Amino acid sequence: MAALFTFNGLNVISTPASPAPSSLVFTNTDFSAPANNPFSGSQQIVDWQASMLSASVQLPPMSSDGGGDDWSAFLMECRGMVNAFLIGDPTKKTPRGSMLVTGAAPLVDGASQQGYQLKTKGWQANKTGVLKRGDWVQIIYRLHKVLNDVDTDADGKATLDIYPQIRETPADGQALVTTNAQGLFRLASNTNNWSINLAAIYGMEFKIREAF
Repeated sequence: MAALFTFNGLNVISTPASPAPSSLVFTNTDFSAPANNPFSGSQQIVDWQASMLSASVQLPPMSSDGGGDDWSAFLMECRGMVNAFLIGDPTKKTPRGSMLVTGAAPLVDGASQQGYQLKTKGWQANKTGVLKRGDWVQIIYRLHKVLNDVDTDADGKATLDIYPQIRETPADGQALVTTNAQGLFRLASNTNNWSINLAAIYGMEFKIREAF
């Protein structure tokens, strides 16, 4: 087994080329802690400024040669939660925003960025809705959802509200991936299964979470 590359100590392997997942059911998890007042019952919420994406991945019915053997071997190659892989939303490979027709080449604007906002540059100036709320973007090997419509200023710059937070601080000038955005995930369990019937049709569903 050969890794495509390593990132933050993780071996990253390839997913089968086809078939694509028929559905991903995403879950977003925020890390916060309530502190309860024992006298009034009021709560103070401590926000740890950390979030995580996870998902349930379902594949369409597949024949042995039509992806069943490839995907079942992929599950074994993952070695449970050991190895990581890149995956994205198969229903949203392109953004809804106008950047599709502007020919923009967006980049990270400034080093040392953290948190739930990302400053970007390289867009066409004074454009409305270059990205739309709900579009996906990729920063390094992380998948992020855009939380609000994005407009650019006179210098072709824009600030993105994103989820989850920035994990690895990107360098100034790092490319922002807006088409076929993917993120780094691993299996959520060391035990996974699939079905195969007498017609040699595979059924497969498994859970994943961000790998970090």
